[in-house]
Amino acid sequence: LSSSSAASDVYKRQARIPALESGKVDFLVSTLAPTPERAKTVMFTIPYNGFQVGIYAKKGSKIENWADLKDKTVGVNRGSSVEPTLVKQAAATGLKVVRFDSDAAVIQALFSGQIDACAEPDTVANRSIKARPDGDMVLKFNFSTQPNSMATRKDAFELHQWLNNTIYYIKLNGELDELSLIHISEPTRQEAI
Repeated sequence: LSSSSAASDVYKRQARIPALESGKVDFLVSTLAPTPERAKTVMFTIPYNGFQVGIYAKKGSKIENWADLKDKTVGVNRGSSVEPTLVKQAAATGLKVVRFDSDAAVIQALFSGQIDACAEPDTVANRSIKARPDGDMVLKFNFSTQPNSMATRKDAFELHQWLNNTIYYIKLNGELDELSLIHISEPTRQEAI
């Protein structure tokens, strides 16, 4: 990596890919879903982890499936890979999508009663539930599994190949699970990768 790499810089969700494309960072490591739309502008590595995406709401709410969300407000992080699924379900079921600028804002809106439910990755939701057990938030149902990949610029073939080889190697030797346990308190999700 070059000495100009901003590997420890934190970029807002909407600025991650532009930071990569402009050369401010050499590659991205985040909860970045390798979607076909994003693959038009960056190269994705093989997935290194993944998570379940679900609908979370207050314990007492009677939500078990998409149909139960008819006329309910459901929060989502604007620009996330979860948003298109929620928009599609809104058209099919009549739920109302409410967009927020961060996962933290979505969770806070649920805690404060501004929305009836939220669509969140389990890693984010579980961290919030653990940090605020009095928040009365529970998983109602999962609706997808999202793999997460690193991303490189389209012209970074050698770096892309090195990252793929490294991911593969640390999956095989168990180091990836060890890192996952340190950072998100659970092993990698093999079903997502």
